[in-house]
Amino acid sequence: KRLTLRQHALAGAFARAVAQSCVHPLNVAKTTLQTANGPAALKAMTSGGLFSATTWHHLTRGLGAQAFLSMPNGAINFCVMEGTRRFICTVAPRGGALIDATTAACGTAVATVVSLPQSILNDRIMGGAHVSLGEALKAVGWRGLYPRSAWTAALCAKVPAYAVNWAAYQGLRRTFSKNGRKLGTRADVLIGACAASASVCLMIPLDTVKVRMTTGNLGGIAYKNLGHAITTMLKDEGLFCFYRGLPPRLLSVVPMIAIQFATYEYAKRRLPALEAHLMQAGRKLVDQLSTPLAPDAPREKVVIN
Repeated sequence: KRLTLRQHALAGAFARAVAQSCVHPLNVAKTTLQTANGPAALKAMTSGGLFSATTWHHLTRGLGAQAFLSMPNGAINFCVMEGTRRFICTVAPRGGALIDATTAACGTAVATVVSLPQSILNDRIMGGAHVSLGEALKAVGWRGLYPRSAWTAALCAKVPAYAVNWAAYQGLRRTFSKNGRKLGTRADVLIGACAASASVCLMIPLDTVKVRMTTGNLGGIAYKNLGHAITTMLKDEGLFCFYRGLPPRLLSVVPMIAIQFATYEYAKRRLPALEAHLMQAGRKLVDQLSTPLAPDAPREKVVIN
């Protein structure tokens, strides 16, 4: 049975929150390494040892904000993506990689209304500029959540990356599910990891620029726009700076995308039965509350001799 768009939104919100929470420490390390003084900052963060309480205090900063803000991001992304797919399939019902990439691009572009403020606030918290969501929001201000230069960088980095991710993921799923073969969660995780690996290697330069723009280039000069950021980074740091965050990004994004896609497919399979169970339980509760209580039975009189 085809799910409703609301159910796709619920599945997307759940999948995004679970995935980003699972890999948050790696994402903190990646974001720190991509800033202007990233290597020194990351070394200072982990100076007490990888398993020390201080290190994990730094690596888990912003976890609550990340989980909270990722839910509307995932809901909008997957809802718009599915709605766009249904609209396009009325004209081109055969589907294919081009439709997968187009729908993912549309969903990601619309979701930047939520994902850009999420990136700005969380990147600053993970980079060490602020210690909490409230402090970051107070420092950035509502108007600072949508700077034009950072929005351009986010669109250039996220839209093609998620388009490649989703198209590769769906293409591999169609390939492995031929002849009616059903794919489980383990297969979805492996397919998502393969698709994400290719996307990360292609899009890491734009992601590095995006992080520099959303964090205000912590430890360096503030960039005026996307072109200024690219030329300045090439001039001052060389080509290698665009790929400096590739190892931690592979370690963080690949499992995140794999977990997100697999959790999304799992939630799609389980959500209808879960909603039906909850509705049935709710109806039983309403019936019990609306049933009038039986009158008390008359008590027998006790005669004492």
